Amino acid sequence: MKKKDLCSEAAGGGEASSDKVLVAIKGQKKQAILTGCHQDQKPLMPKFDSNNIVLIDENGSPLGTRIHVPIPTMLRKKLTDMSRPKGADYTKILSIATRFI
Repeated sequence: MKKKDLCSEAAGGGEASSDKVLVAIKGQKKQAILTGCHQDQKPLMPKFDSNNIVLIDENGSPLGTRIHVPIPTMLRKKLTDMSRPKGADYTKILSIATRFI
């Protein structure tokens, strides 16, 4: 039997970029946005060597100040569509990203 990854619990079931996932870090549950995935993706979405996540708080704001891994450009439209005026604002993830591919 194969062990599950830490970030394999996506809201919709399978992993795909821009999914909101629940991860366990040092025994605490944290929310995150999956920005890069190791499994095969849809066309025009790059495949990464590892799963990449950005930790977020309840408002959708990232917990860190910089993102060092490249973020797919297709993620821009998805994250802006997910943002709500009085709810979570995922566009902050795009503003602190250093590279796009």
